[in-house]
Amino acid sequence: MRKQELYKSEIILGLDIGKASVGFALVDKANNYKIINAGVRLFDAPEKPKEQTSLSKERGEFKRARNSNKNEFLRTKNIVKCMLKYNILNANIIREYDKSPKVRECPKSKKKHLFYIKTAEYLFYKKSNNQDVLHLRVKALQQKISNLELARILYNMNNHRGVTYDEIREIPEGSSKTLSEDQKNLKDGFQKYNEEYKSKENGYLTVGQYLQENYGDKFRNTDKWVKGKKVGKDYLFSIPRDDLKNELEIIFEKQREFKNNICSKEFQDEYLEHFLWEKESPKYDTLVSPCIYNPNEKSANKHHFSSQLYISLEKLYYDIEKLVQKNI
Repeated sequence: MRKQELYKSEIILGLDIGKASVGFALVDKANNYKIINAGVRLFDAPEKPKEQTSLSKERGEFKRARNSNKNEFLRTKNIVKCMLKYNILNANIIREYDKSPKVRECPKSKKKHLFYIKTAEYLFYKKSNNQDVLHLRVKALQQKISNLELARILYNMNNHRGVTYDEIREIPEGSSKTLSEDQKNLKDGFQKYNEEYKSKENGYLTVGQYLQENYGDKFRNTDKWVKGKKVGKDYLFSIPRDDLKNELEIIFEKQREFKNNICSKEFQDEYLEHFLWEKESPKYDTLVSPCIYNPNEKSANKHHFSSQLYISLEKLYYDIEKLVQKNI
């Protein structure tokens, strides 16, 4: 009897959910949709008031940045291990290195990464060493280079791996008004690079040669500012990763020609494997929960045909049950 009364009341709750409010109305369908109660609850919007951007968006950006930094460090760690394995670097020299203030004043939170911090400081403590990498990339095409010079090239190029063709292809065609500032800059930088890199009559042998001849040490992408506000990166150089991979292969090949026996094919293959490494995205199956009715199957997307069919049949079932109850 109690179940029948519930069906006969036909009270409906309506909700209007916004980002800073929830409106509600309780109506009685059986009594000519009479409003029993209605109102609205206001609360602070989950966004930054000045920029009016969602807090979840900001959290997502920070999380992606943390993941990116974590993956970058893992790749760098594997490349340093690779260079140690093939005796490009000496582990004992690096462990004893303490000339840099960054090494001496390393906080406790980073002590576990101290060896890799020492490696970077050992290679690039002097600013001129960092700026000299382009010169070394060209020098490696012309003569045999030392192990330290080779380590600087390999470490530096791992930190500046360029962009993939997929990143360029994912930028939608059409009006530039529909693109974000980063997408426009990335697209313009890629177009400029293509035009300049292929403009020389005989062509450039490597990307490093092109950058050294045209830009010297001023080849870094910089932050772009408009009216005192950062609006993304000024992608002066959107260099495809495949072109950098080709340069590394040419450098290894040239060094073998110059009798640099340390640049073996095995070392080249292992280094390039780490250089191109990207953490795989989780598989779709791992992100979808199992069906509560059939644990051996995955839950269907709400827009999937089987989900829509289930929802329709469920609504039909309850409508039929209501009609049956009214006729009792």
